[in-house]
Amino acid sequence: AEKLLDQLQTEFRKDPNSKGCIDLLRQLRLDHKMSPEQVERAMDVLAEVFLASSVTDAAPAFWPFGAAAAHFQKLALSIIPGGATAKTVEPLIGKYFEWLASQSDWRVIHALWEMYEKSEYGSSTFRYWHRDLVKSGRISSSYGPNELELAISLEKEAAAIFNRPKERWSAWEWSRDIEQYKVLLSQASPSVRAGAALVIGKLYRSVREANGPASVPPLAEILAWVSEEERRGTGVAGAFLCGAYFGIDNLWTDDQSIDLNEWMFEALAIGPEPVFTGFQSLAFYAHEFFEPSEWNLRRLVAMGREDAAIMLATESVNHDPFWEEQFRNTFAEWRQESAAAPSEDR
Repeated sequence: AEKLLDQLQTEFRKDPNSKGCIDLLRQLRLDHKMSPEQVERAMDVLAEVFLASSVTDAAPAFWPFGAAAAHFQKLALSIIPGGATAKTVEPLIGKYFEWLASQSDWRVIHALWEMYEKSEYGSSTFRYWHRDLVKSGRISSSYGPNELELAISLEKEAAAIFNRPKERWSAWEWSRDIEQYKVLLSQASPSVRAGAALVIGKLYRSVREANGPASVPPLAEILAWVSEEERRGTGVAGAFLCGAYFGIDNLWTDDQSIDLNEWMFEALAIGPEPVFTGFQSLAFYAHEFFEPSEWNLRRLVAMGREDAAIMLATESVNHDPFWEEQFRNTFAEWRQESAAAPSEDR
């Protein structure tokens, strides 16, 4: 452990986001039982790296924290039981929480989600902090501890459905077994609603595969229902598509009674999605589904879904920040053109 800490400190000072640093962190976490002194030193090294890292809200959307910050969060919480006392670690964790509270709502909630989802230890420390964030109004009560834990339990439930043998799927009955999840769709929390929709999507796919298309509603009917739920509170549609494995096979093309292209546009037009759900967004599936044509991009921008338009436009350039900025400028020009045009031409 001492040798690893020496290497870690040296590597971090060179480049905190290097692959070598990540590899060393993994070894430190997985391969060594650490004394209290070693834990304290490891936390100091991590804090040094974390506080020196240039982690901003401009970080790429698909790696939201940067390597150093992400591993600080996960490793610091996971090694606490190695012998550190609360007195040792709380000031250090406090620095992390202080920084995190100054970030965007999305980043704060995403960090909390990861803490509940991936950390087995230290939960009381960040749970108290989480409650304080809600009590102070820093984040909405719809993202409280109970709500996030319930949403994560639904995520695990959906994963369990997928991993069960197909023979188990055949015992499910669509109309009976989705009722408990429909109840959860009445919750105020976007994450709980999305989690329920994820499980419903898994059930739809699983029951259909096990018992045949006649055992579930036709695709047109289920997507109409999804749209209705999306109008009650956005964030449901993307999670349902995720659960039902949108686009991977002929489930999505067999039903000729629905125009998926138009359904997607209409669902996107319902309104912006929540700041966070914990599950795939409808905008994500739009950028996977649509061709990046000017007509599609203009339509997305016109309906106020620049988030989806940016994802679609930058897909071919790996979501490069330079091109994202270029497209934002282009979209701003389109909006100005539209505002200046006579109303009958819009």
